Amino acid sequence: MAPSKRPTWRARWLGRKLRELRENKDLPVKDVCDYMGVRQPTVNRYETGQYPVKPHDLETLLDLYGVDDIDERVQLLRLAQSVTQRGWWDAYVSSEFADFLWAESQAETIKAFALDTWPGLIQSPEFAKALISQGPQSDNTEEATKLLKARVMRGATLRKADAPEAKFLIHESILSQNEAGREVTAAQLRYVLELANLPNVSVRIFPAESWAHTVATIGTSFRILEMREAWPMLMQVVTPIGGVVDEGEDVESFADAYDALWNEHSLGDEDTIDRLRAVLKEVE
Repeated sequence: MAPSKRPTWRARWLGRKLRELRENKDLPVKDVCDYMGVRQPTVNRYETGQYPVKPHDLETLLDLYGVDDIDERVQLLRLAQSVTQRGWWDAYVSSEFADFLWAESQAETIKAFALDTWPGLIQSPEFAKALISQGPQSDNTEEATKLLKARVMRGATLRKADAPEAKFLIHESILSQNEAGREVTAAQLRYVLELANLPNVSVRIFPAESWAHTVATIGTSFRILEMREAWPMLMQVVTPIGGVVDEGEDVESFADAYDALWNEHSLGDEDTIDRLRAVLKEVE
């Protein structure tokens, strides 16, 4: 038997909140089932995120659990609706990465630390195309095209009306990479400089000499999402086999480490821009 599909983060968050509300009222699952006229597995699957909760059923549960606060009800109803909604990303990437891209689209703050290449959100179309052409999808034209479209569309996150605050901490070694050729490298640098002019985007360089002091704590690229609503922070850690997304105490420790690197060990905003311009001048 094939393993069951893992519920999305939003489905799990909603289920977790419903379980918390039920337990706060000291209601057994059986009592909830009797009230709603459903079988016990249905409520269990609501609370594990395996079943989407219809708006009418969610309203019934919120009434039963005594949730009178309008803002909280609206927040939960909005989350329930998003569970079954498809985004543009669903047609282009795996379900796991689509789940992360949904969270990214809902984030209030994005913090990225890049150790080996430019983060996807700030990759120019030229650089993304060159990178994908060297990756595992290079032999599959259709998949490579879909991935490139997704990469370009993803970049619109930083330019939308309610764009998140985004911080990108770039290891200095990335500036010296030129495998894609001088024209592509120059296009990438110009693209980053353009994005850095946006009021919601900040880019800083992490000097190579600072790496020895932090490698024991942080040895990989990662991204942290702080959500607009009152949901947990998410972190995607980049590994050789793909991204691993997690939440909880580990995310908070990485967030603290990121803030320390950003505030204490990186080049300032103006120095970073000057450095990027200098590298661009060398490449052009």
